[in-house]
Amino acid sequence: MKFKKYTIILSLFTALLFGDDDFFIDEYRNNFSNLLVDTMSSIDNFFVDSNETSHNNTHAELSISIAKESRLDFEEDIRFRVRVNLPKVQKHLRLYIEDEDSDNILYNETQLQQDKIQDNLQNKRYYVRLEFLKFNIKGLTNRLSGGVRIRSHTLVPYANYHSNYKLYEDKKFKSAISNNFRLYTDGGLEDYLSFNTLYNFNDSLRGVWRNIFRYDESPIEVFDSDYSFLYKLDRTKEVSVGFGVTDSIKNFGRSKIDNVNLHSSFFHLFHKDWMYYEVSTYLLKREANDYENSYRVFLNLGIYFNTHK
Repeated sequence: MKFKKYTIILSLFTALLFGDDDFFIDEYRNNFSNLLVDTMSSIDNFFVDSNETSHNNTHAELSISIAKESRLDFEEDIRFRVRVNLPKVQKHLRLYIEDEDSDNILYNETQLQQDKIQDNLQNKRYYVRLEFLKFNIKGLTNRLSGGVRIRSHTLVPYANYHSNYKLYEDKKFKSAISNNFRLYTDGGLEDYLSFNTLYNFNDSLRGVWRNIFRYDESPIEVFDSDYSFLYKLDRTKEVSVGFGVTDSIKNFGRSKIDNVNLHSSFFHLFHKDWMYYEVSTYLLKREANDYENSYRVFLNLGIYFNTHK
């Protein structure tokens, strides 16, 4: 059954990659995009009864992932994210709807998903968040939002504060520090501190150094660091290579390395400007495997629903 499912997905992928410009999925995608933006425009108009015309910039992304790692079964997952601007209500008002992987700042392709897709969808937590205030104080950009975390029939409201400060920026080099703090009504909290730098070697090649430290109510903190080189082949294709490491830290004291990895990827926006695939390969040393070498292949097939109406 699992082989049959993967065969269907790969057959669809092949037909899109090598088929004609127009395909049956185009009609479904266009219909969904129109439904999405019309629905969000109706919400915008409901709160503000005005004849004023405004552009409703809605962005959504849906992706299906398949992965295979040494000594492990096939893994599969579905992720989605929707971002909606409501310009009539307030200039900077944004609504986000996403699953827990899309919401997780630390999420990457080395994380294991052993459940079936239907089980993942049932067991996942989902987030609905409304960003209602954005302001700047001496170069510090602040965003305030509120939302609700949903799992099965359990709803947990939360408040979210995000800040970003540009340490340095010119045409070649950018560096910034950011913090994302979230407090739940059930007493839970999450705090992500990030330090990111980008260096443009030329118009095609850039280097990205990403560092994230996560703290929550558990006794284990996580530090994730990754350095990657990305090369743009053309407008629709990009390759990358990099090195990453993830540490677990117990009560801000003793730490251990969870995994070290070398990775590469190829990204291709292959069907018009809205369907892409990405193939990634990893050489991993996981603490769970006593740091023995493992190899991982990750395929991601996604659709953008960018609408400007």
